[in-house]
Amino acid sequence: MDAIRSLTWSGPIVLAVVTGLGVSLSVILIAIMRRGHRLLSLSRASGRQTRRRLDAVMEMTRDGVLMLSPAGVVLSLNAAAAQMLEIDPTTSIGRSIQQLGIFLIDEKGKGLNPEFVLVNRAARAGGGPAAGPELVGISRPNQAAALARWVRLSSRVIASANDGGPVVLTTFADMTEPREV
Repeated sequence: MDAIRSLTWSGPIVLAVVTGLGVSLSVILIAIMRRGHRLLSLSRASGRQTRRRLDAVMEMTRDGVLMLSPAGVVLSLNAAAAQMLEIDPTTSIGRSIQQLGIFLIDEKGKGLNPEFVLVNRAARAGGGPAAGPELVGISRPNQAAALARWVRLSSRVIASANDGGPVVLTTFADMTEPREV
């Protein structure tokens, strides 16, 4: 008879234990979710802070910084790059480098394909060492080579931070000085 009474009470006891475990697991799950939310918020804040720092560095440097997609579409550029390339930074984003009317020349004054110089040679180098440095003149069609702005550029393909595919990063250092052509 005692065995039967213990079985009768075991149902409510089991139910209480299971309910207690369920409540405990719920509390733990809520704590984990709150911590995950806090970590995500901190990560987003850190990402915004990193972006602000990168923007400040890009605007402070005298060197030009240009980021292109592998297809030659302008993703980002700083004011120095816009000035050197003589393009409007606000209307250049999202446009192909071919659409911007950039005219590059070599040291002999021969015209160069901007997409090849700024995108394809970096892509050929892959993720390895930067392609370049290469000295090129930024000019206008039918302008004398002596009037060109001479820049030393280096390019490298880098992985995108947001998994949007690779990005071609090109830096320009202004080397313009009186030159014999």
